[in-house]
Amino acid sequence: MTYRLPLDVINLGIGYERPEDLEQVWDAVGIADPFAQIPAPGPARIQAILAQLRNVPAKRQAPARIIRLSPAIAAAVAVLLLAGVYLWQRPVTVTAPVARELVLPDGSEIILSAGSRLSYARNFRGTRRGVSLEGEAFFEVTPSARSFLVETFNTNVSVPGTSFLVSAWPQAPAPSTTVRVTAGVVEVAPRSSPDKHRRLIAGQAVRINGSEPTMLDITARIATPFLFVKTPLGEIFDAIEMHFGVTIIAREDVRSHVHNFKQDARSAEQILSDLCQSVTSMTLRYRPVAGGYEVFRN
Repeated sequence: MTYRLPLDVINLGIGYERPEDLEQVWDAVGIADPFAQIPAPGPARIQAILAQLRNVPAKRQAPARIIRLSPAIAAAVAVLLLAGVYLWQRPVTVTAPVARELVLPDGSEIILSAGSRLSYARNFRGTRRGVSLEGEAFFEVTPSARSFLVETFNTNVSVPGTSFLVSAWPQAPAPSTTVRVTAGVVEVAPRSSPDKHRRLIAGQAVRINGSEPTMLDITARIATPFLFVKTPLGEIFDAIEMHFGVTIIAREDVRSHVHNFKQDARSAEQILSDLCQSVTSMTLRYRPVAGGYEVFRN
């Protein structure tokens, strides 16, 4: 009996595609013409053929394609990659021509005073929680296992999570850094003498001039007596009235508005001017009246 070997049996699913590859397989099993009429092999011959096929070398892999870019395209790709790395490494810098609020990637809230500048790394969450401050800012830090670090021109301030005020003006006639704690615990140390660190609790304050930390009387005016966090405007008006002996009139919808505010105690009118400008959710104006001022919505 004879039979014709079908093509799928000849290939046996092993993926030989080129004629010369098939010829090697046919030679290995002794088939001169796979399409010729040949005697049907017995069981022993079938086992021998299968054994030889198992030893046939596997299909050669096609060489990997190499994409070659022109010099101009390669240079453009390199420039884009370098630009991306450069931008990622540059810190985020926030300046405050007027007082403004800021929320960091970890949820910490900051009130940045007018004329101040704050910088922090773009991968703020991935590394340490650190900022660089020039000027004045109030911090309400989100608690975390990683300490929060504030660097000024001469001081390092480290906290796990608390609220405090930092004032550092390197261009002042007598440059210094002042730290006042309103809640929690704060570690303060001169950058030039880390061993002279001070541990502050709520109600304490320190000033660092050069490399010497000096504890301050918290009852004295350190940086600003008008510092309010999430406070109704009515309470801010009350503080201005008590400090300057004036009367401030405002409607209840204005007095109930919650706001963050910080200002030096220069004059009642200057504080009201800055306060009205800092409220962005509504347009506020003020005007002098008998015995004080009226604050109203425009």
